[in-house]
Amino acid sequence: VSTPATEPAATAGGTEQATVEATVEKILAAERERTKQIYAIASKSGLGDAWAREQIERGATVEQARAAALDALVERQKGEGPSPIPGGVTVSADERDKFIEGAVNWLVVKSGNAGIVAQHTKRQPDPGEFRGMTLLDLAKACLERSGVSVRGRDKMEIARLALASANAGLGTRSDFPILLENALHKMLMAAYSIQPDTWRRFCAVGSVSDFRPHKRLRLGSFSRLDPKLESGEFRQKHFPDAEKEEIAASVYGNIVGLSREAIVNDDLDGFSRMVTMLGRAAALSIEIDVYALLTENAGLGPIMSDGKTLFHADHHNIGTASDLTVEGIDNDRVVMAQQKDPEGNEYLDLRPAVLVVPISLGGTARVINDAQYDPMSNTLQTPNKVRGLFRDIVDTPRLTGTRRYLFADPAIAPVIEVVFLDGQQAPVIEVEEGFDYDGVRWRVRHDYGVGAIDWRGAVTNAGSSE
Repeated sequence: VSTPATEPAATAGGTEQATVEATVEKILAAERERTKQIYAIASKSGLGDAWAREQIERGATVEQARAAALDALVERQKGEGPSPIPGGVTVSADERDKFIEGAVNWLVVKSGNAGIVAQHTKRQPDPGEFRGMTLLDLAKACLERSGVSVRGRDKMEIARLALASANAGLGTRSDFPILLENALHKMLMAAYSIQPDTWRRFCAVGSVSDFRPHKRLRLGSFSRLDPKLESGEFRQKHFPDAEKEEIAASVYGNIVGLSREAIVNDDLDGFSRMVTMLGRAAALSIEIDVYALLTENAGLGPIMSDGKTLFHADHHNIGTASDLTVEGIDNDRVVMAQQKDPEGNEYLDLRPAVLVVPISLGGTARVINDAQYDPMSNTLQTPNKVRGLFRDIVDTPRLTGTRRYLFADPAIAPVIEVVFLDGQQAPVIEVEEGFDYDGVRWRVRHDYGVGAIDWRGAVTNAGSSE
């Protein structure tokens, strides 16, 4: 047997042995790492070495051990005992909730926004024992409760640690960012909810699942049923074509931040003012966009899918120009009632429900709607034939001149729709992390869109001066 024939076999055997040894070493290293991490989880959770050994012996992965530790802590928080936190401090779930609630209430009171929050929540914020604490005092309290000593640390370092999403090397989390975010959320939602708006009174509200254009279909009708043919057969009908309009949501938002310096200086005023301004701005944005859409093209609205404005002679939704009078409104009412479905088969017989006018015409509109007799008739006690026609009258400074708009009930014949991403009508708060800002910042985001989806449920009249 020649030597060359035996050398490759020996080489192959050595290679195979080396592969096995490497595989074994990799397995042992993974096991050592699993054991190490499970002991670390037990230590951070205060569950002890016995619990760690139990997890290791039953072959739990690191993820399974972490989930088991979380379950164990949840059980303790339900009343079986306090949840341990590294550093010798123990805080039960109920105590933590009370701490956060009291601290948040104090931040709201301290910011001067207790009034609007109480108006929104129907409950006066009670700061209790937290009254008088500075932002830095709250930061210290949060760190100490999470087991982080503040002794020997300067103010700027305390603020940095309190704002950090997690305290490096300690495996703990400060509640301070949570306090700030909860307070921000309360003030933002309160400012958003109390900002007056009018668009909800005559617009439909919808939901979209993403930011792509979404179609709004309008089907025709069959009018009436056909009589049976003499042959005994029934006439076959074709499904009427649908008209299509599109609407899409867009992203709007701004950023507000609280720096370390503001915490050290106990300066909450500027931060809270910006938060409430953003809340009002979120609500105001929709109001502005709705009226901007309505007043496009000299008050005739946006261009629809057929290339014509929302209010157009071909859409049969423009009344003969007339003053805001009983007679003028009655004529507008007739125009709306004569609208037909997309196939032109049948009258829709829609009736006005909301009248939208410039602020200067609001008083006159209400007098006409409420009066028993025609207030502008030269004949005494002429019956008011449009009395109570409108369930609501919207007068706004966002409209000028004499043009008026009559809308049917948006639940029956929507004309303008406001859509929200996934139906979320309130603005969303997101934490923005980064290295370009020495503090913490929150992004206030509002995802909505405004669009005209049909013209049949509205009539406009330019009035006498246009």
